Amino acid sequence: MKSVAEPALHPLYLAVREYLEIKQRVLILNERCRVFLDLAAILADHIADSNITSQSSMFLLYTSVILDANLFDNRNYVDYHYTYSSFDHGYSWRSHVAI
Repeated sequence: MKSVAEPALHPLYLAVREYLEIKQRVLILNERCRVFLDLAAILADHIADSNITSQSSMFLLYTSVILDANLFDNRNYVDYHYTYSSFDHGYSWRSHVAI
């Protein structure tokens, strides 16, 4: 429900708005907000790139640790089963393989 006083105050509202330079202030404020949004986008991209880089390096480190553990385990398995079980036959598995 509109009041009767609103149409009478409209010229006053326009005069105050012009006096306070609301339109120019809004444009400046919008420009500054765009700058902050651009900065936030740049920071978000940087954080995402850093996060992906750290995740990739953690994945590579984890994979290399697993591979090293498997190679060590396989070498111990081969050393144990082929070296000691071959003693009965007079030869060692290591004597046939250059490591």
